Amino acid sequence: MGVNEVNLIFTVTDKHGHYIPNLQQSDFALLDDGRAPARVNSFHQQINLPLRVGIVIDSSSSIRSRFHFEQESATEFLLEVLKARSDRAFVMTLPRPHDRPGLDQQHRCLGGGREPNTPRRRHGPL
Repeated sequence: MGVNEVNLIFTVTDKHGHYIPNLQQSDFALLDDGRAPARVNSFHQQINLPLRVGIVIDSSSSIRSRFHFEQESATEFLLEVLKARSDRAFVMTLPRPHDRPGLDQQHRCLGGGREPNTPRRRHGPL
């Protein structure tokens, strides 16, 4: 089965990890198995697109001593990365308390009484 068109989404950074903006199609080569495509139908630059992020935190008994650290790290990451008007995120733990007997009590102790898949709201939607 042949494919006539493929969407290719990519990001270009320099050797220091900084994004390179304002690229034109002529600024780089597109190769498929070492060969240039017959043609490129369109080339669009899209920046500042809405971000969708999901974070899954291990809440098993083996991570019990680090659970609070993982929760706080996820929160700090989301607060730093997300833009309140356009981005969305969710945080959940696995296994969830109802997935394993006895885990519900552990989660209440470590998670402050919230259900594990109920994110805290701070500074706009997360």
